Amino acid sequence: MNKIISSEEKKEITCKLAIAFQEEIRSLSKEYQEMLLDDLVTAFQNRIAVFNRLDFEDQVDYNDNIEFQCKPVITHSEEQ
Repeated sequence: MNKIISSEEKKEITCKLAIAFQEEIRSLSKEYQEMLLDDLVTAFQNRIAVFNRLDFEDQVDYNDNIEFQCKPVITHSEEQ
């Protein structure tokens, strides 16, 4: 990920994480949920940036990539 993601893309990723970790974050306040999800998105972006800077061409078998096909189930503004 060599690009800066748009705010719309970040909202979509955050929404997907909220769905994936719904049970785990349910006990947190809305504010803490938003903080945690934002931290997770930022951490993921930073990790991908590090991997992209490294030379993995000879070490990675791209045939083993995982393909995700997700559609947002809820919008970011919906309350749980």
